[in-house]
Order: sequence, then structure tokens, then C-alpha cells
Amino acid sequence: MKRLHALVFALALILPAAGVTAGDHDSLEQLVVESADTPQEHEALARYYGDKAEHMRKMAENHRAMGQAYGGTKITQRKRMQDHCSALVADFEKAAGDFEALAKEHAEAAKP
Repeated sequence: MKRLHALVFALALILPAAGVTAGDHDSLEQLVVESADTPQEHEALARYYGDKAEHMRKMAENHRAMGQAYGGTKITQRKRMQDHCSALVADFEKAAGDFEALAKEHAEAAKP
């Protein structure tokens, strides 16, 4: 994990100085994913994506609760906010599933 952190930090410093811009890679995260080749790096990425999935699930739960809390407002506003929250719940749950799939892929890549 320390090696991955060191790699991210080094890349954050070196790439701009070398003329590598955001246009060359979508993100530093993408670059780390592309450069991961050891079991430890894949394990770190699996934990990272697992944490992101957990965060997305918490966000979905927060919006699910918010959508239910709009019961005392005007009917038109309540429906609009409930629909808004429901859409966010679906988006967060999909993102959580996507991150879980990435975590699983990196966990598999970490196996000898």
C-alpha cells in the first residue's frame, strides 16, 4: 500500500513536469490502475474500489431516507423531490455495483 501511495505521489509530481496533461490520461486514478501489476497493488485497488462501493451505498441510503422525509411538503414538491431522490438512489446503487465489480476484478488479479 505504501508503494502505491508513493507511486501516486511521485506521478502527481513528475507527470506535469514531464508535460503529461489530463488529456493524456483521464485521471491519476486511471494511470494507477493501468500501472498496477503486483498482487499488492491489485489488493490496494480492490480495497479502494470496495471503499468507494461502500460510500455509494451510504449515499444511496441517505437519499432513500431523504426521499421518505418529504412527506410533509406540498404535493407537487414532494413528488418532484421523491423522484429526484429515487433517481439518485438508483445512480448510487449502480455506481456501487460497478465499484464492487472493479474491486472483485482487482482481488482476482491479486491472486498468485
